[in-house]
Amino acid sequence: MAVNPPRTPTRSRSVVITLYLAMTSFKGPPLLWMLLAACLWHITPVLGSTEFWHHQIPIFMPPDPSRPCRHAFRDDPETSALLADFVVIGKPTPTYQHRPGVLYNASVLVEQVLKRPRFSIYPVREGYPILTGPFSQWTDLGRCWLNVRSRIRYIFFIERPNWAGFFRISQLPLAYTTQHWQKIRTILKKPRKC
Repeated sequence: MAVNPPRTPTRSRSVVITLYLAMTSFKGPPLLWMLLAACLWHITPVLGSTEFWHHQIPIFMPPDPSRPCRHAFRDDPETSALLADFVVIGKPTPTYQHRPGVLYNASVLVEQVLKRPRFSIYPVREGYPILTGPFSQWTDLGRCWLNVRSRIRYIFFIERPNWAGFFRISQLPLAYTTQHWQKIRTILKKPRKC
């Protein structure tokens, strides 16, 4: 029966190696050497901790309960169209990220506008791109994260833009099909009762 070798209880081995290299490369009196070792030992993070300098670092964004993607009708194109400010059909062009991670925004070339509000800061016009998101390389329906592919037509359900011209998605985009398009056109043509 194999016995596992003893492990460092809370520090990773790479931290110990880093400390050893830092201590052996420092040439000075032994007292300063020990002070440097204690300082490095104190400021190196503990394995598995999400705290650094007594500030919490969130690993994941918590799901937003007000986003409709969390509800059962997320696969219902009619409800998605009624809740959205804009409904557009378009193709995402090459995407970009502001910082490393799985989230990204997409520039969508608008082919058709199915719904628009009466007033908006920025217009949405056919043949022009809009910046929308967030999307993710890893799909997570609870957070309204979906990975969109370039050169595939989607139906996007988006909110009014912010002051910077960014259109946040209000519902998960759907791959364009004639059935989805007909359902959305039908529900948007019906008169609304006040």
